[in-house]
Amino acid sequence: MVGDEISWSGGHKVPNKLKSIITQTRRRMEKKGKDAVTVDSFMNVIFLSNNPDPVKVEGDDRRYDVRNVSDKHVGDCTCFKKLGQCLTDEAADYFYTYLMSLDLDDFVIQDVPKTAEKEEMKVYGMKPIELFVEEMPNGDLASQEGYQHTFKDDKGYVEHTETPTVYFNPGQTYQISMDSLFQRFLDFCKDEAGRVDSKMSKRSFSMQIRKLLQIENCSTDRHGGTPITLRVEKV
Repeated sequence: MVGDEISWSGGHKVPNKLKSIITQTRRRMEKKGKDAVTVDSFMNVIFLSNNPDPVKVEGDDRRYDVRNVSDKHVGDCTCFKKLGQCLTDEAADYFYTYLMSLDLDDFVIQDVPKTAEKEEMKVYGMKPIELFVEEMPNGDLASQEGYQHTFKDDKGYVEHTETPTVYFNPGQTYQISMDSLFQRFLDFCKDEAGRVDSKMSKRSFSMQIRKLLQIENCSTDRHGGTPITLRVEKV
């Protein structure tokens, strides 16, 4: 099966259907006006697209081999004319014979090649909170924004002092409130991820972030947000 100009809309229904189509070994087929029958499935799936996120690729994916096709022969009519002349029954027979001669005894179908294109596509499929957690160990996410103090001394001279921005660093532990961490998430969505997850409540954020990062409550006093100890390491 070949899908042309594929585009993923961001939902969950289609990706889940594709998982089943790609991996199932049996399929239920029903011809018009006939009873449905179950047959062996030998379907191979190829998707072609110019979109950066044609399908949702999850972090532990073992189904998709993502490749960036060369544009070397774009517009080269002579090349494709020669290729078309090679598409004969004899050429197909040689190609089939070659494929059937390959030794697949040690071939592991789940060992999908890792490519830069696939890693990039994984990012497009991440939720904002997953991007937030992914960015945190890189040391690029601020735990506290820097600011500048301006004041006058007794003689009327203006002085400035600066408080530097503090960044989350991998393996480090921070004392922070859940309210502050949630605000950092909202700032990240707006400034870094280019979108705000408007459906994410503070309560939902608290429940989900605890499944992704090492977090412990410091006390049961929730005034101003639950005080927590956050270690910048994934669960």
